[in-house]
Amino acid sequence: MKFLNFLPKEEKFYLLLNTLTQQAKIASVALHKAIVESDDSSVWHQSHTVIHQARLEAKVALRSVVEEVCRTFITPFDREDLQELASALYSISSCLDGVKQRLHQHNLRPKNGDFNRFSQIVVHQSGLLEQLIHGLNHSEKPELLQEKVASLYELEDHADQALLELESALFRQDPIPDVRELILRKDIYGQLEDITDAYRDVAAIALRIILKHS
Repeated sequence: MKFLNFLPKEEKFYLLLNTLTQQAKIASVALHKAIVESDDSSVWHQSHTVIHQARLEAKVALRSVVEEVCRTFITPFDREDLQELASALYSISSCLDGVKQRLHQHNLRPKNGDFNRFSQIVVHQSGLLEQLIHGLNHSEKPELLQEKVASLYELEDHADQALLELESALFRQDPIPDVRELILRKDIYGQLEDITDAYRDVAAIALRIILKHS
């Protein structure tokens, strides 16, 4: 099976989608590094700046996609799909920035590897997404692209399981931790899991594009 009618007619869309994907990866790696090296205050604070800047760069790229869609007669694939894909890619950077701001605001650090379980998944997803978007832009075989989509879905399932286990463990601690910390930590778990959902959402849009153009 070949990927029909999918060669990009405009290089600018490839570059913009690549920018959105790269900023998501930069932010994902920065969050993971901050969590792994949380005892290093310089790394912890630097990651806040890196992630926020990644979101700003992604926002500019998203706006450019919207503008170019309006200006361009022939787009790589359906205009609605292109804009939805760009928006979903931006959502990843936005979610990551929201989590890091929350962590920074409350100076909440990982405990017993809890945040690490999510950040490892997110970094893995960022690598797969990079491959997926590259494959879309270069007309990779649909079967290979669908394998990457399936892997992104599987990783999101792992995050769902981690969320259930960590939330359950929170309320089984003896003694029960400070109520404020308990609530904040539970909230962060949910936000971290939302990042994996954002990656899954991009995969779902990509799958729709793959099936339309195969």
